[in-house]
Amino acid sequence: MHFCNIPGMVAAPRVLGWKEDLANIKPINRNIFIVLCGGIMITILGTGVVVMANSKSLLDGSRLSSSLCFFLSVLWAYRFLIQAVLYSKIWPKGFVARLSHGGLLALFFCLTAVYAVATAINFS
Repeated sequence: MHFCNIPGMVAAPRVLGWKEDLANIKPINRNIFIVLCGGIMITILGTGVVVMANSKSLLDGSRLSSSLCFFLSVLWAYRFLIQAVLYSKIWPKGFVARLSHGGLLALFFCLTAVYAVATAINFS
């Protein structure tokens, strides 16, 4: 499910007009924004790879598996809440935009639920 984020992350700059917006800020702020976006993409891809490569170990009850599942449940719950509360008010209009908003809500909710259940399994 982590990898389902990638198409939206790749399309966001074009769909949301980042090039035009970023042209209006200081170069240092533009570069910080670009670096942060790259870091987010690396984090999502990296955690996706780690989870896929170690899926059986994520439910072994170890301190590492419990901690990672808890962290990922908090991360995706945060992202779900931002999508639901903040972005709902300012999300672009139109059918495709609303569909993407709903899809992201569903994705972030599912990721939160999966890692929350894995955390509960690890602590039981």
